Amino acid sequence: MSNLENRTDKPRKINYFGIAIKLILVAVFIFSVWQVVLYFREGNKEENFNRSLAETVVEEVDPEKEYDYSSDVIENITPFEGFDPDSAQTLIYPDIKVDFKKLKEKYPKAVGWIYSPGTPINYPVMQGKDNAYFVDRLPNGAENAAGSIFMDYRDSADLNDFTHVLYGHNMKNNSMFGTILDYRKDGYFKEHPFMFYFTEDKTYRLELFAGLNTIATSSLYTEPEADKRQAFIDSAFAGSTFSSNVEVTTDDKIIMMSTCSGAVGQINRYVVFAKIVEI
Repeated sequence: MSNLENRTDKPRKINYFGIAIKLILVAVFIFSVWQVVLYFREGNKEENFNRSLAETVVEEVDPEKEYDYSSDVIENITPFEGFDPDSAQTLIYPDIKVDFKKLKEKYPKAVGWIYSPGTPINYPVMQGKDNAYFVDRLPNGAENAAGSIFMDYRDSADLNDFTHVLYGHNMKNNSMFGTILDYRKDGYFKEHPFMFYFTEDKTYRLELFAGLNTIATSSLYTEPEADKRQAFIDSAFAGSTFSSNVEVTTDDKIIMMSTCSGAVGQINRYVVFAKIVEI
């Protein structure tokens, strides 16, 4: 007999473990892709909703006709060294106004409107009975991963507290508070040293003075006692990622804008602080 006739073929063993691992990896990949698709789909829904809302309640105005640009009014506005309000492109007064009657008719839980010229930030500020409701809901209550910009439920909607916290997601398409993280670069602050905040009967300039890397459990999110306000201000300036000349006292009112600065589920946060100035 030939060698071929003497050979006995043995059946191959099937590597069930290896097949299972491959199937798991494929499933994880498909799930991850689907999650990314859902993420951007939710982001698009949020953008379309808020764009439509802004078109309904926001009107462009000429700030020079709406506000007092006299030198005695603006001479103390110096957010950073070298800032010239007469020649700077940065708006020191808002170029929009908000129709709160229309806004409140549709969304009664809206307590304000925040606007940052030249950025996507142009949103209603909501306030719920807790800090969970608007994390994943649009102003109309529809569930959406992008959520809404909302004020801490413990804070005074009429801005009578010393500190007020606004929360918003760090979206990859830069919507919501996605651009807040850009304040970690000093140059971005010089391009956007002001934001504006509107309530039903008042308009405010938010004069940014600090930006901090922190965590969700930080004591910064707790209203400081009166005798600890100066320490609160000092710690904000000391740890800031940009340099500001804005003067802040314990008699001022402050808005903090907080967003995630790490992976989903982590506790890393970035917070921008602003002095509230009625205009």
